[in-house]
Amino acid sequence: MRLPTEEELALRDACREVLAKHASSARIRLVSESGTGFDAGFWQLAADLGWTALAVPEDAGGLGGGVALLAVVAEELGRALQPGPLAQTLAAAYVLGRHPTADGVHGLLSAIGAGTVIATWAGLGPDRCELPVIGDGALHGAVEFVPDPAAATHLVVPLRTDDGIRLAVVELAGAGVEPMPTIDLTRRYARVRLDGLPAPAIQLPGEAGRALFDLGVVLQCAESTGIARRLLEMTVTYAGQREQFGRPIGSFQALKHRMADMLAAAEGCRVATREAADALDGGAAPGGESVSIAKSWVGRAASFVATEALQIHGGIGFSWEHDLHLFLRRAKANELLLGSPGWHDERLYRAVLATAGAAGE
Repeated sequence: MRLPTEEELALRDACREVLAKHASSARIRLVSESGTGFDAGFWQLAADLGWTALAVPEDAGGLGGGVALLAVVAEELGRALQPGPLAQTLAAAYVLGRHPTADGVHGLLSAIGAGTVIATWAGLGPDRCELPVIGDGALHGAVEFVPDPAAATHLVVPLRTDDGIRLAVVELAGAGVEPMPTIDLTRRYARVRLDGLPAPAIQLPGEAGRALFDLGVVLQCAESTGIARRLLEMTVTYAGQREQFGRPIGSFQALKHRMADMLAAAEGCRVATREAADALDGGAAPGGESVSIAKSWVGRAASFVATEALQIHGGIGFSWEHDLHLFLRRAKANELLLGSPGWHDERLYRAVLATAGAAGE
């Protein structure tokens, strides 16, 4: 595994410093309990700092960052449990930036970089149900488990057209939004009805949808990595402070072993995610092995770290006032969305089998 670059470390430190000031526990709970689950003030700050322009190509006024840099931001967002669709917007901008000649893409990218367009996604990979269709110049159908739809202005979604599956950018004004409660209290999900909305002007090849899915998985893994690292830090701190039988519980050999296992799992998350990000930066084709390896490990490992953290914290970890359950809920939701670890195991198996078959020909 390669070590992080100076640019990645500088971005990590900058993100962590900003989030430490603007993503306090009290602030996150306040935003999460609001009607939209969206912090407009933080979004404007992110735009002012250039975070929204990170994935936008330079010729559209952005910074032209690669997947590895996007993963750094996503990991820090996970570590702070910051609500909002920043990671989804970055992923959408990155994929759109690979199709700059498509009608309307350049202007949309510029608006994303400026922070005036907020994107989310739906219908990717195994999470999708029946895809919406285009008929008589309008959209028909709905998509489920759309993250942060109330905050988003645009939805990136696969559509079924006469030319096959296309990845389209749909303006959400006029869409019907039906909340879908989940265990994750810090992120809103909804069923979005697209019936009657005009056919989108921006439509990309189906390959773009597969690329967005892979990128979404990598950024989700980065977010879960940040969650695992934060939970490990919380647990080590608590174990050093909580005393039993006149000594810190962290001095007990049994708990040392459990925290060592948590560390190994969290470090594995970081390694697998970085390898997958580097593979996408290197031009790996959609459906590549590294992405499913990352989700297979991170999905299970982040949930394991969260469960162990809860057990070691004991009674305080079960309380509503403690933040631990908020991190655990996000880790569990991430484990299942964008393909469960088991689904990615099967996807990896098929990819390896196809590679072996091609090599044998």
